Amino acid sequence: LKVFTHLHSLSLKYHLTRKTGEVLKVMERGAASVQQLLNMTLFTVGPTLLDLALVCIVLFFTTHAVFALVILVTMSAYIWVTIRLIEWRKKFRRDMIDADNAMNDRSVNTLLNFETVKYFGMETR
Repeated sequence: LKVFTHLHSLSLKYHLTRKTGEVLKVMERGAASVQQLLNMTLFTVGPTLLDLALVCIVLFFTTHAVFALVILVTMSAYIWVTIRLIEWRKKFRRDMIDADNAMNDRSVNTLLNFETVKYFGMETR
């Protein structure tokens, strides 16, 4: 609701040069991202970190502390490599998102401005 209120409060210049398709796609992607972030945090990352902590505590008290340390170091290295790969991949993802936004903008604006496209499109009649 706040997004629509914000969009309606923008100037006339914005609405005359709007990129409706891009705005719609960004809003859709934002809503999906919030859902995905909550899902990943609550059902994947959180339980995995809790499981790792519990395993390290059990190994520390039931066996040698070296086993808990090995698991902790291995998982820390895995997390570090994963974060580095995500950072490296970010630029490619950004390019893909920008291209997708442009494609959606063109397709939605073409449909919204159907009469203009038909009239000036030089189609054979």
